[in-house]
This record gives sequence, C-alpha cells and structure tokens, in this order.
Amino acid sequence: MPETLEKLRPDRDLQVYFERPSAIAALSGASPNGFTASGTWRQQFDWCVIEWNRDNVFEHPRFRNLPDGNLSGLTLTYEETRAACIAMDSDLYPTVDWPYLRVWADNAGVEQFYRVPLRNYATPIEGTYVAATADFELKGTLAAGDPIGLAWLNEHYTYVAYAVDTLDSVAAAIALSVNTFLAAVLRQRSGASRCHSMRWSIRTARPCRCRKSGRCAGPMPPRCRAALTCAANLQPS
Repeated sequence: MPETLEKLRPDRDLQVYFERPSAIAALSGASPNGFTASGTWRQQFDWCVIEWNRDNVFEHPRFRNLPDGNLSGLTLTYEETRAACIAMDSDLYPTVDWPYLRVWADNAGVEQFYRVPLRNYATPIEGTYVAATADFELKGTLAAGDPIGLAWLNEHYTYVAYAVDTLDSVAAAIALSVNTFLAAVLRQRSGASRCHSMRWSIRTARPCRCRKSGRCAGPMPPRCRAALTCAANLQPS
C-alpha cells in the first residue's frame, strides 16, 4: 500500500550511530511521534548520535526515495529526556558535540557546517535539581602521628593527628581543609565523639537552565523532560 514518507519521522527516516568498539546503541519503540535511543557505555567519552540523512543509502536503488535536502521554513520541536548521560545544559567542556544540533548544509555548491547550541532554545517542562551527596565516616583509634586522608577523583585532603586529637577534631580539620580549598563543595559536619561523619553536597558554579537527567558538572537532577525548539537562526561554526 502506498505510503507518504515524511522527513525526520522516527520510524522511517532516522538512524543511530555510536562510538565503536567501546559503545553500542539502538533505536527502539520508534513511532511517527517518538523513539527511545538506548545503549551501553564503557568509556567516559562514549557517544551515540541520532542522524537524519538527505540520502537514502540503505534501500535498493530501485526503491529508495530521491534525495531532498530542502528544509526551508521548517521548525524542529521535540521533547527530550536524558538519563545516565551528560545533560545538554551541562557546563562540562564538550569533548564531543553532545550539546549541539549539527547541520551540514549545501549553499550554492559549498558545504556549510553549523552547530546549534541546544540549551539556548530549550525550555524546562518538569523536574528539579537534587544535589549529589556523599557520606564519609571516620572510625578507629587515633595515635599521635597517624596520617588521615580523604580522596576522590583528583582531590586529596590529608591531616596528621596530634596526641590531643579526637575523631571529632580530625573530621573537623579535614572538613576545614575542604572548605578552604574546594569552593565547589558545600560541607557540613555531624556525629558523636566515637565516630564522625561528614556530608558533602556538590554543585556547579552556576545553575543549569534546563532540567535534564544526568551528570551536570556536579548536580544530578532527576529524570525530567525539556521541550526544545530549534529555529532557523543558524550561524556557521
């Protein structure tokens, strides 16, 4: 039965590509109105990309549709939810082009490449940020000269105990060191004299504007959605 093919239709006109061999991804649940892209990642810089291509390179030449790259007057609007990957509004440096809609356009026979920053055109729909927290507990028996340290990623804070120190005073000293030298972490102490625990709340230097799910240079917002409108205001990269 004849069918009219529509540009950018998820169940007919989109493909997914991914970083090989460390990642794998696939489209599923594709319908005329949406799809799910899911995968498995093994490296921090793994990626997958959803692509619309003017040229049909998959079907037999006798049956494939003719290429038509004219998108004049088109406004692209969609809702997106990201989980377990970097949010589009993250302040992290884009080691790959995850915060952009990339467009290769033909202008009088000369190819033009555009990067559209997605968060500049995104509007939050639902969800709020929840700060990531971690609890560290200090236990044991102290002796003068004992080194105590707290380390994560590239951060390392140490303290050498004195004879008059207690678990409480050592935890306070380490918290003071973090307070002094790491401005991106909010600290508070709590606990009794037998052992001492500290809670850290991580945040970015400035809040992200679009509520997304994933790591955002500190905050870990819950699953939520963002409506995105990409207008035709493109600037060459």
